[in-house]
Amino acid sequence: MYEGQISDTSSLKRIFNTNIGYSRVPFPMIPADGKDASKGVTLNLNARFFWEDVPFGLVILKDIGRIVGVQTPNITKQIIFHQKFMPITYVNERTGEFIESSLKDTGAPSRYGIKTPEELVRTSLSQEKDASAYGGYDIFFQAKL
Repeated sequence: MYEGQISDTSSLKRIFNTNIGYSRVPFPMIPADGKDASKGVTLNLNARFFWEDVPFGLVILKDIGRIVGVQTPNITKQIIFHQKFMPITYVNERTGEFIESSLKDTGAPSRYGIKTPEELVRTSLSQEKDASAYGGYDIFFQAKL
């Protein structure tokens, strides 16, 4: 999939560090004074990472882990860290469990009523557009039908 885009495949760390695709994704930092980065930087709270990668990446992965019975402690730590800078809390910091009401604006499979590995596989393999089983949502396009 990434053939020709990775210069060092010796470890997973090196794969990420030498992937051309990731070199174009800026670190979510901005100049602290709004103008000059040489005077210091601060976290860009409007970065894509917060508004896309957490609710439609990390939260989905944690939820899939929950459904299939796999612990995801590092993903949970990342969600907890990043939600400190967001106006929403996805995971209870004390228990590491989801706050169910916060999943409504994410891509979490359980948001659509998917609770078992069998349902997850069935929806992943399905080529039908029968969204009625999932609250009227087309789970592949996040849209109400």
